[in-house]
Amino acid sequence: YQTARSGFAKVIAEAPNLRQALLHAGENQDRLGDLSRNDGKLDAAFDEYTHGKVLRQRAMALAADNPSEEVLAVSTSHLKLGSIAQARGDTKIAFGEYQTALRLRETLLESQPDNVEIQERVIDVQNTVADLQRQTGDDQSAIRSYQMALPILEGMLRRDPSNTAWKRMYGIMMADLGFTELDDGAFQSGLAELEAAISIQHELVERDPENTSWQVDLSRSYTRAGDGYIYLGDLDRGIASYGTALELRNRLAEQMPKSVPYRRSLAWSQAKLGNAYALKNELAKATTAHDQALALRVALVNEAPKHTGFRNELASTEIALGKLTATKNPKAGIELVRSGLARARLLVAADPINHEWKETVTQGLLATAEVAKLTGDPAARKAALTEALAIATQTAAAAPHNAQWPVFLAEI
Repeated sequence: YQTARSGFAKVIAEAPNLRQALLHAGENQDRLGDLSRNDGKLDAAFDEYTHGKVLRQRAMALAADNPSEEVLAVSTSHLKLGSIAQARGDTKIAFGEYQTALRLRETLLESQPDNVEIQERVIDVQNTVADLQRQTGDDQSAIRSYQMALPILEGMLRRDPSNTAWKRMYGIMMADLGFTELDDGAFQSGLAELEAAISIQHELVERDPENTSWQVDLSRSYTRAGDGYIYLGDLDRGIASYGTALELRNRLAEQMPKSVPYRRSLAWSQAKLGNAYALKNELAKATTAHDQALALRVALVNEAPKHTGFRNELASTEIALGKLTATKNPKAGIELVRSGLARARLLVAADPINHEWKETVTQGLLATAEVAKLTGDPAARKAALTEALAIATQTAAAAPHNAQWPVFLAEI
């Protein structure tokens, strides 16, 4: 891609008004940005995406008639830049970029309602917006966004049922809808959506077992289905589902041990198993799983310290492991909980509308209260619970349909 960038630069220097060269150069910038973003190098990715956007805007300015290709390309740049804002924790900016991308694509769809490529691109942004709505606690809006996109995709599949790209997108969207329904408290419905997604994704993997993207999708759905079983009290089935996801992810990580996304997904599986084992009171297994997640997440944060998702995931593992450790080693447990809570507080201070960060802070405060109980410090315990109550009350009011916050309130 670096070689291609040099080649495009020479072509554009000789023919600065060549629209196709500008568009191809912009796409190449996106490829470079994707590589940096996947490795957690957000500043480098932002620079690549910004350069690509400038090239595409030049191409759009040169298009006198029917600039649909250029408009689609510029919308892609907004989508890419939104992903960087989201990873940095700038949720408002991310929403703005995504909404701009969606408006541009919907405008194209209005003039070309039967264009399946544009339909696919509109669905892609709708899905991205819904994901961010879920992260900010607006589950009802997220569910509506998914439900608006599904009929378009179903129509595309009726037209071409053998299209694996659309089938993959359909499986991902069903899994996303199911996961959001779990957050919303519709556990049976959400689990049914996830099981349907797993069926579709299994079919794709069986068709091409070497396709790593399809294996990633399947492992994510198994992880989310595990959440559904846990919510419904079926701990053994939840652990089995998490275990299946872990097997898939281990195989992927063995093929590419330096891959950041694969290592991140491994940490998620270990963290999920650790939480599930803790619910079963199998504390040795829980501690081992969280220890493995901690090692992976420390490495990821050290490699990409600006990635807010990595930092939040590390904070949650420090808190969970600290609670377990405190029963045998209070001093070490307190330090882990304190570190995780401080890390999560910084995230909330920088991005106060992100409910995932607030959830981690609340978990940290509950853990602080639990450790304070072990060490006989009622004042610290009361202070932690009082602060947790204030956060949970405010957030539950802002997200009245979310099923997680009433659980926090009851526990507090």
